[in-house]
Amino acid sequence: QLAAGYRGIQLDVCNCDGEHVLCHGFCSPTARRDIKQVFEVLKAFLDDHSTEILNIQIELNGAADLPIDLFVVDDIIVSTGFD
Repeated sequence: QLAAGYRGIQLDVCNCDGEHVLCHGFCSPTARRDIKQVFEVLKAFLDDHSTEILNIQIELNGAADLPIDLFVVDDIIVSTGFD
């Protein structure tokens, strides 16, 4: 999507079975994405396209299994080079 010109991404954060992941409305094993992996891809894109701006909207999904710990999510994102 980034290569096609999209510069706005909405990511839903869930706490599924004690693991903070990206999902969309429910904690299905097939609907989960690793937060760190996704942000590594986003960081690599921005490193390769230093004049681009990317709008990242993070939504906390309250319908997931467990509460979301923002400090855990922040630590994951920062570990990929975003600060």
